[in-house]
Amino acid sequence: MDSDTVTIRLKKSQINKLKIIAEQKNISLNTLLAQVLTHHLQVDTIYDKFDWIKIPKEIFSKEIKKMSFNEIDEMGTELAEEFAVDFILTKWKEMSNETVLKFIKLFFQENALGYCSISSHENGTIVSVHHKMGKKASKLYGTLIQNLYAQLNKNTSLEVFKNHISVQIPYNKHFKINTDIPSNITYSWYKSAFIKN
Repeated sequence: MDSDTVTIRLKKSQINKLKIIAEQKNISLNTLLAQVLTHHLQVDTIYDKFDWIKIPKEIFSKEIKKMSFNEIDEMGTELAEEFAVDFILTKWKEMSNETVLKFIKLFFQENALGYCSISSHENGTIVSVHHKMGKKASKLYGTLIQNLYAQLNKNTSLEVFKNHISVQIPYNKHFKINTDIPSNITYSWYKSAFIKN
């Protein structure tokens, strides 16, 4: 790994807070700073390209409960096609099984919407999401994931429970979708053009 050294000046109070965080995580201050800066470069700079806000989970949960299941389906579809696909193409430059799984893991981790686990078995992949926001949130997450796999022409099977979903993605012919990514994107919710190989 190619590396270099930089000097960063911070207030003593900030350094002390960082030392406490590093100690709680049982890592060095250097490792903590490297993690924070790497996360900013790999995640925050991508989010910054979108009209994106974070809202408290409690408010998100209350608003979802007011929606009909048809509205939940529409929201999940838009979230997949209008945000997730463009995020994936911006960050990883391709739509593939691997990049979709990376997005799903990142999406739930960054937004604290639930715990996501991904496991592989002989027949395919299982994506499980556990949360505490009720059946409508489960429906939203399932619709999001199923619509992402629809972009890869992959059928999925979905089990929806009150606070848990399980999406099974069977192995089949690998589809890879490429598109040219503008180098200086400032997003205004454009729809990506796909070319199937």
